Amino acid sequence: MSLRDHRVMWLLNHASARAFEVPMLKRVGYSEIFLPKVIPNDPMFRSANITFEEDAKLTIPKDELDIINKVNWYSPDDLQAWDIANRHFSAIFCIAHSPGALRRYCRHFTGLVIWRAYGLDISLNYAELYRLNHSGRPIPRASASMPWLGVAYSHIPRNEPKRWQERSVYLPLGMSDVTIDDGWNGDEARIFFVCPDIGPNSYYRNVYERFKNDFRGLPYVIGGGQPIAVNDPNVLGFVPSEVHKRNMQSLRVMFYHSREPNHVHFHPFEAVRCGMPLVFMSDGMLDRLGGKDLPGRCKSIPEARRKVQRLLDGDRTYSEILRSTQIRLMHSMSTESALPHWQAGINRLRAAMPNSLEVRSTQKRHRIAVILPIAYRGGTLRGARLLAHALLMGSRAADETAEIVFAYPRESGRNEERLDVDPIDGIHERSYQWRELSRFDAQSAMSLAGFDWQASADHYMVPSEEIHDCDLWLVVSDRISLPLLPLKPFVFLIFDYLQRYFDVLPKYADLPFIANAQRAERILVTTRFTEQDALQYAGLARERVVKVPMLAPSFPTERHPDKISRNPYFVWTTNAAPHKNHMNALKALIRYYEELDGSLDCVVTGVNSLKVQAGSMAHLHEISGLLKGRDSVNERIHWKGELDEIAYQRTLAGAAFLWHPGRLDNGTFSVIEAAHFGVPSLSSDYPAMREIDEQFSLRLVWMDASDAGKMADQLSVMGCEYRNRRLDVPTKEILASQSVENLAPAYWNAIRPCL
Repeated sequence: MSLRDHRVMWLLNHASARAFEVPMLKRVGYSEIFLPKVIPNDPMFRSANITFEEDAKLTIPKDELDIINKVNWYSPDDLQAWDIANRHFSAIFCIAHSPGALRRYCRHFTGLVIWRAYGLDISLNYAELYRLNHSGRPIPRASASMPWLGVAYSHIPRNEPKRWQERSVYLPLGMSDVTIDDGWNGDEARIFFVCPDIGPNSYYRNVYERFKNDFRGLPYVIGGGQPIAVNDPNVLGFVPSEVHKRNMQSLRVMFYHSREPNHVHFHPFEAVRCGMPLVFMSDGMLDRLGGKDLPGRCKSIPEARRKVQRLLDGDRTYSEILRSTQIRLMHSMSTESALPHWQAGINRLRAAMPNSLEVRSTQKRHRIAVILPIAYRGGTLRGARLLAHALLMGSRAADETAEIVFAYPRESGRNEERLDVDPIDGIHERSYQWRELSRFDAQSAMSLAGFDWQASADHYMVPSEEIHDCDLWLVVSDRISLPLLPLKPFVFLIFDYLQRYFDVLPKYADLPFIANAQRAERILVTTRFTEQDALQYAGLARERVVKVPMLAPSFPTERHPDKISRNPYFVWTTNAAPHKNHMNALKALIRYYEELDGSLDCVVTGVNSLKVQAGSMAHLHEISGLLKGRDSVNERIHWKGELDEIAYQRTLAGAAFLWHPGRLDNGTFSVIEAAHFGVPSLSSDYPAMREIDEQFSLRLVWMDASDAGKMADQLSVMGCEYRNRRLDVPTKEILASQSVENLAPAYWNAIRPCL
């Protein structure tokens, strides 16, 4: 066996469980054990702590140990950390703390994943919890994609489906020391009841209220950490371990309420070890662990009250009967009792390891589809193609060269196989069509694909078969009007949530978009502004929203500062969307020409920009009236419509400056493109543009897009200063630092955990 086979990661922080299980792992052959150093800020971890005591025994390189010590292993997506784990460790022991955690363990780790099963509420089994941990995502039926279930109690697999029973091993939970440390004196005539998290946890709040009602009139003390203060002087909250032990030695009796047949807490065993009399309810886990015939067992609350009252009244004979008989409970918690089961369970896992590794470590070349959901042109099309290029270059930089497919929708009834743009070397282009499936057809498709999955909607959308061979679907924008069938894991790149600020969609039309985003593996955004919208407006989980840098295409780097047109002009790049601020822009132009004697013509270009001049859309109707009869203004505005790339760049290169009067979107590539040609820009001032200005060091000139008069004033100033402003345009070297090649690794790192 290699040294790796003797190393294991025990990815839990429960102090009592660790005290028992780490020595047990050593006794069954694991000489090196990694323990996690990051604890989630969650009341569930009230019994957790951190220790570095095993680090000195690890023989992995210190710099790699430092890396994995900084990782939150309860929600792990750090690929560098997983690479270290896969090279040095053969197995991990874990719990399902956060949604998707088990999927991450099984997706990223090539060794054995052992899910520690300490018992659940009787209404739930681990198969169902596994389904819930997938948050509605499909579950592969292949056993190699599942963790092993390391059950703490032998009967737990009986409540599981057959495939989980076959993938279960019995690794009993115990206590590191079961020696009776009898320091009990019982001087305080009060009940000791342990009930944590009363404030934030409805389950424990109900337990607390039920206890107070059942034992009304009797004196009590309640232990357990309380993240929210409880208005009850008898609730102690967190106390140090030595104080907890002292309480068990001095209080008269512990009452244990739980009748859960599949789970038991540590504190009844702590009480027994301290010699404290224990009164407990029947039909719970204590029955299985030797408590069925004990005199402290109660079938009803009245019986429990009678027994507790005898102890509170100081019946020492009765307390000695309980204390002398309840020692039986400690046998099942001893190392000697548990060791044969651990040895057998670990041997079974080791026997399964070669097949598991063989199945799960098979390397393949990933194929990723970058999907344009609508036949976008302009900036969205360009952004999608830049994304495809970045993924190709990022995968190459990581020495994991992926196959990138750029998928675009073809019109119904047509068989277009080419997009009307120049292809990108190394990227495959495919056309596809959207198909709508009924609930029944969706369920059948997922079943045939080998998934356990339940349809929850009446209709689903799925792309046609042309991209079904891809391992990941990366959809550019969230504009899919029905739930996306999860035949493959999918990610959305969302540029903005304009509907939060403008009436760009009918009321509630974005609900399907948001629902799809909530089911996605991840959401990529390119600005902090959109990131906040994703969290606050769309309600997405923070750990699934990843900000990546804005991508801009590479442009010719030749600059000709002396070749401004003989008839100087500035370029307004726009389209017909409502947020482009057309009315204020045209009002500013009217003031610029009629009142400020503007010296520069305005060249208007962009997708559907001729519709602005014509006022042919509802939100543009007032524009034709605004310009009517203003011949002196109209002759200075040149409506060019959508220019091809070469014609646009020629027009831009000869401009005095670029004008961007839009408002509150995800920003525009046009200011970056202008900078490549040495052309300065006058831009509306809003968050996304500030972020673009910062990333690309553009030194934009700003204006207030809400005030047409101020916009006109800035046009006039820019008309006088544009030659000097050319000196502020970033150098070719600064722009090159933000090239797709340099930013590509960030994109690959963002989507790689989803593969």
